[in-house]
Amino acid sequence: MPESVLMVEKADGVATLTLNRPQAMNALSRELRLEIVSAFAAWYFLVEFVLLFL
Repeated sequence: MPESVLMVEKADGVATLTLNRPQAMNALSRELRLEIVSAFAAWYFLVEFVLLFL
């Protein structure tokens, strides 16, 4: 089974999304964009949701 292009870790109220496409220098593919949107959609209604891009 191929690895996911987006790795999600949740701990202590913090979710970390890690792009996992090193062969493409983490360029945003259609698959990666869909996984990011799906991850954010899962958290959309959470009151404690905060978004930080680094």
